[in-house]
Amino acid sequence: MKRVRNEILWMLGILVLLSWCIGFVHSNGAQTAKINSAGKNSAIALIQPEKFLDYIQPFLQSRSVDRIVDLLISLPAREALKRARIIIEEQGHDLLREDELQLVAALADHYKKDQEAQGKFFELLLFDPVYYQNKSDEEPFGYVIAYHGYAGLLPKLWEWASRFYVSGTSGKRPARELMGDFIQNALRRIVEKDEDELLRAMPVAHDLFSKQQATALLTYAAQLPRSAGKVIAWLKKQGADVNAIDNLGNTPLLYAVKNNNRALVQALLKEGADVNLMPSSEKGTALQLARSLQHTELESLLRTHGAKD
Repeated sequence: MKRVRNEILWMLGILVLLSWCIGFVHSNGAQTAKINSAGKNSAIALIQPEKFLDYIQPFLQSRSVDRIVDLLISLPAREALKRARIIIEEQGHDLLREDELQLVAALADHYKKDQEAQGKFFELLLFDPVYYQNKSDEEPFGYVIAYHGYAGLLPKLWEWASRFYVSGTSGKRPARELMGDFIQNALRRIVEKDEDELLRAMPVAHDLFSKQQATALLTYAAQLPRSAGKVIAWLKKQGADVNAIDNLGNTPLLYAVKNNNRALVQALLKEGADVNLMPSSEKGTALQLARSLQHTELESLLRTHGAKD
């Protein structure tokens, strides 16, 4: 009997010890996971600035902007800004200017609750010479931001810019004027790419647009040989005159006929282009131009829409 009791006590002791071990392992594992998780988020903060580019080199080589953003947003805003500047100032990495713009725009959007910090990212976007020169061989500043899904930043950037001036070869000018140039360049690029959805995603353009600017963009769109005319309806809503006569004596419809662009001709006619408008006897009507260029399909299309000999 005594032997049985001792065995029972021994087994109970084993069970208690086993239960304690399981609890310890579980608790330690949870703590380790917590530490690892925290370490993953804070590891970037432990990297010295001079070693930072080496640490993210794989992401730079693969142009993984989203991965770099994920790392930086684990930092306080000022530290993220400092690291972003390191990336921008380094000329030897594989990121393109467009990638850098996307990076800064993503950070400006992430830290939007901290207006002072967001202003610092805006300053980097707007005042850094690398960006505001808008070189002809690179995508325009505003277009890059809108294309990557940050068009919502443009109204905030527009408002922020009202408080600053920038220095240039012709002296100081309001930063808002510079922003206006950026947005016009962006809209021109969007028109070139015929991305009507992207136009609608740029609410700041609505506030900046005059009827004359909308008309100029529509006339420009009409001259693009491969344009499908998707942007015509949006530009018309902004006040563009589809029958405008430019300084060369051409209308948008005449440009579209000259390029034998059926889709664009249809888009213009749908938005109210006057099929029989004759800017001058020298230019003639769209039908006369189509006939002279032997664009027989367009000639038939124009007649269908009421063109007269």
